[in-house]
Amino acid sequence: MVNHDDFWSRKQSAAVLKHAVLGNYLTPFVAMTAGERSDYRAWYVDAYAGPGEYAAEDGEKEGQPGSPIVALGTARSLAEKTPPRDLQCVFIEQDPAHAQTLSAVVQRSAARRKARVIQGAAQSELTGVIAAMGKDPALTFLDPYGTALPYSLMRDVILGRDAKANEVLLNLNITTLWRIGGILGSGRKLTAADQKTVDLLDVFLGESSWRDVFLSTFRRGVPGSAATAALAVAEHFRDCVKRDTGYESFAIDVRKAPGHAPIFQLTLFYRSGYAAYKFADAASHGHEQWREFNMRTEARKNGVLFADALLAEDFSEESFAAEFKTTEDKLHLDLVRTIEANIRDLMLTRTRVALNSDADIKAVYGEALGIGREKHLRAAWDSLAKQGVVQPRVKSAKMHHARIERFGTAPALR
Repeated sequence: MVNHDDFWSRKQSAAVLKHAVLGNYLTPFVAMTAGERSDYRAWYVDAYAGPGEYAAEDGEKEGQPGSPIVALGTARSLAEKTPPRDLQCVFIEQDPAHAQTLSAVVQRSAARRKARVIQGAAQSELTGVIAAMGKDPALTFLDPYGTALPYSLMRDVILGRDAKANEVLLNLNITTLWRIGGILGSGRKLTAADQKTVDLLDVFLGESSWRDVFLSTFRRGVPGSAATAALAVAEHFRDCVKRDTGYESFAIDVRKAPGHAPIFQLTLFYRSGYAAYKFADAASHGHEQWREFNMRTEARKNGVLFADALLAEDFSEESFAAEFKTTEDKLHLDLVRTIEANIRDLMLTRTRVALNSDADIKAVYGEALGIGREKHLRAAWDSLAKQGVVQPRVKSAKMHHARIERFGTAPALR
């Protein structure tokens, strides 16, 4: 079980990615959905908000921002746009001490009038909060410790809202799935605590069939098998949500570091294909910030990066920036090649792909989904246009409204 106080003592790599994706998606979500019909108003609900920030480290006056501060910063910037958007933030936190800290954090914010802190359990507070939104656009962020949320609440109350623009961002704990699933697969007798976790998973995932999914994928004694089986359960869960609600989903694996098994899956549930396009961009920006954080952390751990360049002749801040750019430039080329190959393959059997289609945008990105973004897509499209595979793009048009169309009979494909 996670020690909540330890969790909030220092911002970890996984949290960097999670908050970067949230921060990069919240603005386009509001811009896409908050129009005249809702008086340019949208809602952000953080059902497990925590204290709002991480504990300050040595030399810091304030701790690193948590999701509430990310949302408040977005609310402030949106209020300054033309037309101004009104992002109303609701923060729910069960722990009394954390809720008190969060209230103080909110009061320090310039956007404090756009925020409300509720001390209570998400299960008991969400129904009232959601009812108060009416039919306004809303993004609900569910980042529980473990598996605290009943599936019926997400299906019927949150995703069941009578609102045209309604999305949920869920952080699914893959570690819990593979740990408890591994115990089920081992044949060992469950402890009382483990049995309680299994029962909670049944409620959280909506049915006990996840156990069969896990056990059919799990291979006892095979390294990484539990993580693979847990990801299969996560996919099964997304399929169940689509079956029950019609919502599409876009999952991002959250890892401690590159090459590690996922410990969470940050998943957006949505109805509009535009959401998939914008979330892909947000995920890509988030991963870039995550890669820089990990590279900087590794450099500090090895004693080669200092804020004062005079202390480190071999690795100044400038040389770090240059090294990071080199790795990002190489990744850029790899992503463009991957997307280019995907579009070329699609054009073998299709005459066009629509970038506001959920299925099409996922097919275009393929293995680059969540890592690549619009700039990589533009470069791939332009390259294929030069090769005579697809029609040139209209550079003045918004990409998420565009269609990639095959160039005639596309002789370059033959």
